[in-house]
Amino acid sequence: MHEVDGKLREVAYTLADSGRCEDFLDVEMELLARGHSPAAARQVTSDEDIRASLNQRCSQALRHKD
Repeated sequence: MHEVDGKLREVAYTLADSGRCEDFLDVEMELLARGHSPAAARQVTSDEDIRASLNQRCSQALRHKD
């Protein structure tokens, strides 16, 4: 498992919970759009556990989106 910056991970989770992202790839694209480096964005999404969590959170947010 890669060591992921806690603040960047929290940003990724916030994006996943926003209802704007369908999956971890959308979260990665949002991180890039917000000025994070490709390496930093990939670091978050390269971890299997975080990727699964992001996918789950995106799915839940989309189901509850108004």
